[in-house]
Amino acid sequence: MARRDIARPVKFFFLEAIAAVPFLLLLLHISWEMLYFLMGTVALLVVLGMKGLRLPMLARFLRRKLVGPRLAIRPPPKDQH
Repeated sequence: MARRDIARPVKFFFLEAIAAVPFLLLLLHISWEMLYFLMGTVALLVVLGMKGLRLPMLARFLRRKLVGPRLAIRPPPKDQH
C-alpha cells in the first residue's frame, strides 16, 4: 500500500464508517422512528458520497453558510507581568 493511501476514509461496503452510529442506535433502541432515522442518515451519506463529499466537509460548509464570512479571532493574551 502506498503511503498516500493512509487518508482514505474507512468504508463498510459502500457506506462510510460513520454510518455505523445509527445502526448501533437502532440496535440499542429498536423502534420505527429509529429505523426511519437510520434510513434517512444512510441515504444522506450515500448521496454525499456520490457527490464526493464527506460528513466533516458538509459540517464545515453548513457552518460557513450560517456564520458567513466572519472569522472568530481571539485577541492575543496580555502579559501577566
